Amino acid sequence: MNLTLMQILRKIFFNKNTTQLLLFAGGILVFGIVGGYFYFQKATAPRVIEICESGKRPVSVALAGDLLIGGRKVWRQIVDDNYDPEKLLGETYANFKNSDITFANFEGIITESTTIREKNLPSSFSLRTDPRIANFFSHFPRPVLSFANNHSADFGFTGINDTLKILKNTSIGYVGIGRNSVEALAPRIVEINGVRIAFLAFTDLLPEEYYATTTKEGIARLSPENLEGAIKKAREVSDFVIVYIHTADDVHAAPSRVPDDRERLFSRLAITEGADVVVGGQPHILQQVEKFGNGMIFYSLGIFLYDPAVSSRYPAGHPLFNGTQFKGGGILRLAICDREQYEYELIPTRMAYLDGQLRMQSDSPVVYFFTRVWRLGCEWQLR
Repeated sequence: MNLTLMQILRKIFFNKNTTQLLLFAGGILVFGIVGGYFYFQKATAPRVIEICESGKRPVSVALAGDLLIGGRKVWRQIVDDNYDPEKLLGETYANFKNSDITFANFEGIITESTTIREKNLPSSFSLRTDPRIANFFSHFPRPVLSFANNHSADFGFTGINDTLKILKNTSIGYVGIGRNSVEALAPRIVEINGVRIAFLAFTDLLPEEYYATTTKEGIARLSPENLEGAIKKAREVSDFVIVYIHTADDVHAAPSRVPDDRERLFSRLAITEGADVVVGGQPHILQQVEKFGNGMIFYSLGIFLYDPAVSSRYPAGHPLFNGTQFKGGGILRLAICDREQYEYELIPTRMAYLDGQLRMQSDSPVVYFFTRVWRLGCEWQLR
């Protein structure tokens, strides 16, 4: 007897035993999916440290990625908001307001000078911000800014010296910049509840002449020797060391969530030399998190403050297209008791226009999922 394909399928699926088996298998599948979802949520949920083993509360540090404020849209929005960060950052501002210390990379320089260093790029790629930006940072607890990045020499030595003079009269701490290499490589120490947190910052994306030397002002150069020496000194005077690294194999590469070889090399070297946490910048996107040796590496906290309209300025294929693709960033919250006891939470963010106003938003569920997967990977490394 010849049976058609449809007849065969009917005999299979309308068979009582087969139907029961399929229902059972379906139930197992649903149970597995639901169970897996709750396991994933539990396994990757940030653990809150309320009290340290010493009996004291942990030190809370809020870290952000690149601050592309410049003198255009982001700066004008800050002025329009009367320097109130809660208007710009919305609900995410609470992560800073409720922390003890704020740490971020200031992409550019603080100066009133208009003399741009020649880079063979449009003037919009030279970033300077008005000194009144200090009013904005006064709303953040114990702010520490890194100036070790590829835009810190956009206005030459005038910009560097102006920044040092301006910050001297504010409550803003700074790293990665100084009147000489001793200053530029020195840690910024912030003490909370008897715990001393050290901050360092380095870059290797500037012309040679703008790196600080023993006799000249400038920026902290990223090199194995400088990492070793600066971290060793920071370890001697602190309980916990956080290192910021601004580097890339190719600054013109498309944003990727996977760190390049240069990021891995220097970040892992910093941990090997004694850093507890390394955070990166330059890629305009959140990148993976890695447990390495005795420390944690957050390869890139992405770009935190920026104008999203810039990403549509150049067409695909244009030489400046990749460098203007801003894929958002995040807030890294650290709860620190000591080198052995600390926790983190990574909160993805992006900038958007709402009713013509530039405002901070939570990033998409997809990016949030990535941060949870990275955390799960770190958890497995610890086992």
